[in-house]
Amino acid sequence: MNILKQQPKPFFSAHLDATRRDRRLCNGLDEAIAVPYYWGHIDRHEAAQTLEGLGHGSFLLRDSSHPDFRFAVSFRCADSTVHARIARYKGNYSFKLDDSRRFCAPTLTKFVEHYNKLERFLFDEPYLSKPVFRRRVFSLKEMCNAVIASRVTLNNVDTLPLPSRNIREITQMLEG
Repeated sequence: MNILKQQPKPFFSAHLDATRRDRRLCNGLDEAIAVPYYWGHIDRHEAAQTLEGLGHGSFLLRDSSHPDFRFAVSFRCADSTVHARIARYKGNYSFKLDDSRRFCAPTLTKFVEHYNKLERFLFDEPYLSKPVFRRRVFSLKEMCNAVIASRVTLNNVDTLPLPSRNIREITQMLEG
C-alpha cells in the first residue's frame, strides 16, 4: 500500500450543511486578539475573580463558553460582576439577535467603544468604561492561529499548506 497516494481525510464530518461550511471558523478573532482587554479562553468564574473589587464599568472581553457565541463580555455593574454573550448576526455584533432596537456594530472594537462612550448609566445597557488588560502576551502560535481562523472557512481549511496537527488546532478553535 502506497501511503503517498492516500487522500487526506477531512477533519470535519460531512453532515455540516453548505452554509455553515462557508462561514469563517472564528470571525473576529484576529481583531479580538489585538486588543489588550481580550483575555481569550477563561470561564465566567475566572473572569469574575479577575474583576472582583474593581469599580463600576471595569470589563474584559473573553471567549464565550456557549457553542453558539464566540465572545462574551464580563463587567462590573454596581457591586457585582455581570456576564453577557455577544452575538454575531449578518456581519454585526450585538447583545441580542432578536431585538432590532439594540445597538449593533460591524467590528468588536466599535461595539465595545459604543458601550464605553455612553454618556449616562442606563439600567439595561452595559457600561464598559474601564478595560482590564490581560496579564499575559499571546504566543506567536496563538496569534497566527487566530488570524488564520478568522480568514478560512470549513470548506477550505483542509487545503492550507500546513501540517495536519496545525490544521486540527485551528479547527479546534471553532469549538472553543
